Amino acid sequence: MRIPSSGHKRRFGAAGIINILGTNMILQLLLASHGVTIVLATLISQVFNGIFGYIMYGKWVFRCNAITQWRLPLAYAALMSLLWCINTAGIQSISSAGLGISRNLAALAMVAPLAILSYAVQKYLIFRP
Repeated sequence: MRIPSSGHKRRFGAAGIINILGTNMILQLLLASHGVTIVLATLISQVFNGIFGYIMYGKWVFRCNAITQWRLPLAYAALMSLLWCINTAGIQSISSAGLGISRNLAALAMVAPLAILSYAVQKYLIFRP
């Protein structure tokens, strides 16, 4: 039985809030420390996001029963790598554009575009019905 798309969106939103809070708390703390590079800070937060998100999005949001098959974790890892690269480049670009925007605010600005991309790729490519 196929779950209506609106159910996916509501569950993705709820799961996303939980995941964003955890991931961004880690990212914001690492960026605020200035002892960690943007690359390492985004990598650490993305690893947390990937592990936590794969289980939550795969099982709860998209109700996929096959999350232990090799293709899904590999596809999800590729998505997490892509999101990490985009997030890192976005934070570096925004914070170094000469507009006086901190790394922390730049990271917050990247949340919405990354969430939209993540949802679309998960729904249509990774956890498709």
